[in-house]
Amino acid sequence: MWRKQHFRNTIVMLLISIVLVCGTGVYEIRYSLWNIPYDWSEIRSAGCLRVSSIKDDTVFVGQVIRFAKSKNLEIDINYCSNIDELWLNLVAYKTDLVHFPNDNNEYSWTTRHNSHQLKDSVDFWYDRNIRSISKWDCYFRQYGDSIGWDWKMLAAIGYVESRFKNINSSTGLGVMQISRTIATKFGAIGSMYQNPHYNIKAAANYIKYLDNTFSMIQDREERTKFVLAAYNAGTKPVKNAINTAKQHKINECEWDNVAKYFRNNHSKRYQKLILEKYNEYRIKE
Repeated sequence: MWRKQHFRNTIVMLLISIVLVCGTGVYEIRYSLWNIPYDWSEIRSAGCLRVSSIKDDTVFVGQVIRFAKSKNLEIDINYCSNIDELWLNLVAYKTDLVHFPNDNNEYSWTTRHNSHQLKDSVDFWYDRNIRSISKWDCYFRQYGDSIGWDWKMLAAIGYVESRFKNINSSTGLGVMQISRTIATKFGAIGSMYQNPHYNIKAAANYIKYLDNTFSMIQDREERTKFVLAAYNAGTKPVKNAINTAKQHKINECEWDNVAKYFRNNHSKRYQKLILEKYNEYRIKE
C-alpha cells in the first residue's frame, strides 16, 4: 500500500514539474517571439506613458526613461511628494507606472491594476535589462557608476558579505556588512544603514575612499586587490604589509608580493572569493 501511494505521489509531482517547466517555456517563447505583448497603441493614443515618482527617486526615473525609449514611447513624469500621493494617482488611473518600496526596501515597479499585459511587459524588460544578478542591482549600478567601479564588483562584494540579504550580524550591517562607524561616516546616518539603498551607497563611498588611499598603485586590477583586502581587514594591516614589502625592497604595488607579509588569511580568502564571483558575473553578460 505504501509503495503504491509513494509511486502515485511521485507521478503527480513529476506531472506538476512538467507543467511548470512548460509554462515557463511558453512564457519565454511568447516574449521571445512577440517581445511586446502589450497593445501599446492604447498608450500612444493617450499621448504618452504616464509615470509617477517620488521627487528624489532618481534611479527609478532613469530606468523608466530607458524603458520608454526601448519601446519608442513618449513619457510624462509626475513628481509626487509622498507615497500616499503615488497611491492616489494609481488608484485614480492618473498614472500607468510607479515605484513603491516594500518592507525590505526592494526595488520594484508597479502598474495600474487593470493592466496585466503592461505589468508583464515591464517585468520582462526589467529582468532582461536591469535585474541580472540580484534585487539590488539598480543600487549596485548607480553607485558603481558614481565611484568609477564596475557595478558587478560591488554586487560580488554584496554576495560574499551577505548573500544579498539585508541582515545585521556581529561583523557588520546590511547587504554590504559595513560597520556602524563606516555607515555613519560615508552616508548611512542613524537607521539609514538598514535601507539597502543607503547601505550600498555608504559601502561604495567607503570603497572610493579606499581606492584613493591606495592611489599610489597605478595598475587598476592590482589596486582593487588592495582595496578588497582593506575592505575586510581595515587599512592598517594592509599598509603594514606594504611597508614590510618596502623594507625587503620588493615591489609593494603588486599584491602577490605584499600578500607574503599580510598575515590575515581570512581576508586573503575573502578577496579571492570576491574576485571569483566577479569573474563569474562578468561571464554572464
